[in-house]
Amino acid sequence: MTRSAQSALAQAVADALQPVSETLNLAPDIEVEVQRMDEATALRALCSGAPVTAWVNAFTYVAAARACGAEPLLVLLRENEGEVKIGIAYDVIVSAGIRSAADLAGERYCRVEGQLEDWAFAALMLAAEGFDPLAQMSPLPAYDSETAALRALLDGECAALALAAGTLEDRLDELAAEDNTSPGEQEGVRVLIAGGDALLASESAGEPLALPRYVVPYGVWVAAPDSALPAGDDRPLRQELIAAVRAYFEENPSVLHRWFGASEVIAVDQTSLAALRAWLDGAAWDMAHAP
Repeated sequence: MTRSAQSALAQAVADALQPVSETLNLAPDIEVEVQRMDEATALRALCSGAPVTAWVNAFTYVAAARACGAEPLLVLLRENEGEVKIGIAYDVIVSAGIRSAADLAGERYCRVEGQLEDWAFAALMLAAEGFDPLAQMSPLPAYDSETAALRALLDGECAALALAAGTLEDRLDELAAEDNTSPGEQEGVRVLIAGGDALLASESAGEPLALPRYVVPYGVWVAAPDSALPAGDDRPLRQELIAAVRAYFEENPSVLHRWFGASEVIAVDQTSLAALRAWLDGAAWDMAHAP
């Protein structure tokens, strides 16, 4: 964000909050400040006791919810070719002979150069199923493409691979075309753990939204706990904030795309992201930075 963009957003939110100032018995002028922060700084700020909100990644949100009861307000949505997605999801692909996560002990996993996130998410999925791939598996040198990594899996060089959810058949078709074989000859792999459905269903267009298990939202707007930002009907500051920011982005969609690569935002609450928190709790994940 440029300084002018920061000022415009702060002013827009402040203006939208003016009608509530009398209800909350606040000063006539509500001051809203916009700052740049990294994830660790945002986490500390959310749990500092100050009236703070922050756009953070899903993992910082979970850490803040654990540490001080911070609450989600909005998540980002992204549209591509007419499909609206609420986050990122991966499938854990394994050799056909692997029947359970425990069978991967002592095996190697394939990964694609420059795509560390894929396997990091898959490792958390396996950990939630009771298997620690970081301790019980070893990596192969990275491959230059997903089809190359999939070929290595089929050839027995490794036993597991992470692919974007629902793309295995497409990658198999690409591999068959490269090798001049029929897709039916590539049946040596299967999905061991399926990622959640990241598509926003039409019937879910209302509020609140519930993200499926094994879906990581693109980004979350998080508020400090109730002690810092009241949520009750008699002091509806959170609701006013949500309305103000949503209105700003609806009037400035190009800004939303430029800042976040997103097409729109949608309101959420703690229940909406309960599956994400349960997944990371089950995987015994802990953030390196703490408030």
